[in-house]
Amino acid sequence: AHRKCHTVTFNKNGGTLSNADSTRKVYHNDTVTTVNGATKALPTPTRNQYTFMGWFTDQNHTVQVTDNTTITGDVEYYAYWLKTNSELCTVTFQTGTRTTGNVLIFISTETYSQPTTVLTVTVKKGEKVSIPSIDPRTGSALDAWYSSYKAGTNYRGSGNNGPSNPYDFDTAVNSILTLYGVWQEGDFLVTFNSQGGSSVGNQGAESGDKLLIPADPTRDGYIFGGWYKEAACTNKWDFDTDTVTGARTLYAL
Repeated sequence: AHRKCHTVTFNKNGGTLSNADSTRKVYHNDTVTTVNGATKALPTPTRNQYTFMGWFTDQNHTVQVTDNTTITGDVEYYAYWLKTNSELCTVTFQTGTRTTGNVLIFISTETYSQPTTVLTVTVKKGEKVSIPSIDPRTGSALDAWYSSYKAGTNYRGSGNNGPSNPYDFDTAVNSILTLYGVWQEGDFLVTFNSQGGSSVGNQGAESGDKLLIPADPTRDGYIFGGWYKEAACTNKWDFDTDTVTGARTLYAL
């Protein structure tokens, strides 16, 4: 059967990237690194006297693109650069081994594996680090990130003797940091992009599930107009009838 194909454009933002690597065609609902059924790594541009920090979904470097980012339409990603002589901090993200089924507990020296590094990023000292909302290895939804974990204890989120408070991603990074992820219930991550409004939490869902209606975001001088399936706010998400078929983002109007 014919599958819809989307164009992914990589905006090098002053860097250098070959024409062949500047765009790619990706089938609907495939990951950005799946091209014609084969794995193709994200391109790496270069720029004199700058360090490439990764691809992001917007010019403000809000959400980083990973190997598991799902493509649902034509999209443009933006290179993020830092001056090579900037003072940089490394942030390491780790998760444990996910249990079978939907018992989403991790990190135990007794039953499950020790945390394993799944993503390492570098940010300028004093800046914030973007939230990885999925496990880059599996695409599984993550509930929260914590700056510590209790060895030998199974936990989900802040319950079952786990850390009391998740890491605050509004906090500036001023030193080397390691964060530990906890899975969210559900196989697919659904994120809510408030497009300039207040933040709205993620949801995890199984295929075929309906989403819970989240709290309305707020934004000074604006009236919230609902959640839509694309950033242009063309097709509204119907919480009564629409169901989850894979990881996706909904956008506020």
